[in-house]
Amino acid sequence: MAKLIQQPGIVSIEGSGVAAIEMNYKGKFEYNPKFTSPTTAMMTSKTKIIIYSMSKVDLQGELFIYRGNLNITSFIASDWNAKEFKLDIEKKGFNLPELMDGKYEEISLYPEDVSANSNVGRKVIKTKQVSNKIKKIKPKK
Repeated sequence: MAKLIQQPGIVSIEGSGVAAIEMNYKGKFEYNPKFTSPTTAMMTSKTKIIIYSMSKVDLQGELFIYRGNLNITSFIASDWNAKEFKLDIEKKGFNLPELMDGKYEEISLYPEDVSANSNVGRKVIKTKQVSNKIKKIKPKK
């Protein structure tokens, strides 16, 4: 089973059998595709990201790096026979209250370290592709 992983500044996929993925999102961000295959394409609109392979090479590894505010709200994936299937999503490294496990009293974070959004880097005005301008952002430890 494949899994979509969103970390601050990076969206990747683990597993096999994914030919295409369509994501609905909120926010504005700048991105730089990081595909392992030159026959993979990515398109964005104001609310949607579509990534697909034009050859029989599965989508895997880092899909793109980004800066700005990217909140993936829903998505669908398809295999090589154009059948839709469930894809789990895992959000790592965000200090969002809705993603924290446990009771508030047991979480060892200061209130100022808990953010109300998933913004990475500087504020972005419009979603667009940039080339080689975004470096990987390492999550705070």
